[in-house]
Amino acid sequence: MTQTPSPAPTMSPTLERETLILEASFKVFTRYGFTRSTMDDIAREAGISRPALYLLFRNKKDIYRAFAERMTRQMTDGLESQLKAEGTAQDVLTRAFQVSVIIPMHMFAGTEHGHELLDMKSSLAADIMEAMYVREQQILTAFFVRHGKDSQTASRIADLMIDALEGAKSRMRDVDGFEVKLQSIIGLVVKL
Repeated sequence: MTQTPSPAPTMSPTLERETLILEASFKVFTRYGFTRSTMDDIAREAGISRPALYLLFRNKKDIYRAFAERMTRQMTDGLESQLKAEGTAQDVLTRAFQVSVIIPMHMFAGTEHGHELLDMKSSLAADIMEAMYVREQQILTAFFVRHGKDSQTASRIADLMIDALEGAKSRMRDVDGFEVKLQSIIGLVVKL
């Protein structure tokens, strides 16, 4: 007897529309920049009416924040998932940060106004970024504990790594340059 595969889970209509809007807003924000983008531009790109857009989001800031929440969740989920892999600490960290940081950075770097969007995270989504750093710290601490560090040392290494990566990102000229710094940071951290 052949089993019929169960249908793939579907999104609610609201979540589907929100996803559509967030994808459209990324295109609009990276095309025109956040300041020059309008709610009309986003509605048009999403293929919905402006009133339909306002049913879910009050303004561009709300859209940016929703995009930031989704993006940071995906990044930390990717980090956590990849850090569960087998391998040396250096190899696992390299793959994890490739998925959770480098790939998303390329997504922004390949656009005209991507750097503007990244620069705005402190003014529009500081609380979201702080929550991401807290979660990253917890994920990295658990990883270093699994790799033989006591919890206090693991927590310090996680903090140091996050601070080093954020400092390197703030001085980044391009993603490839950041990737070289990332490798150096990982190399140093695994020796601690």
